[in-house]
Amino acid sequence: CTYTARIYNGSTAEASTAQYMPSVANHSASLALTCIVTPAGSTTYTIQATSNQGTSCVIKAAALVNAQGNNATVITAIKLA
Repeated sequence: CTYTARIYNGSTAEASTAQYMPSVANHSASLALTCIVTPAGSTTYTIQATSNQGTSCVIKAAALVNAQGNNATVITAIKLA
């Protein structure tokens, strides 16, 4: 199973990553993305992720083990003055 993810502003991938797992049986993956942007006007950024295994690989809101709430997928933004 190959996982891919990106931070996307609607026209440009600001950051992207991929991870290959040799088996799709009972495993999880962690993908980290980081970018510094200078948005012009009102820009929306999204995290987009997919796998090559269709619906057998999904993004979860909470970690599968020892979850501490629905915080497994987040965007943290800091505005620099």
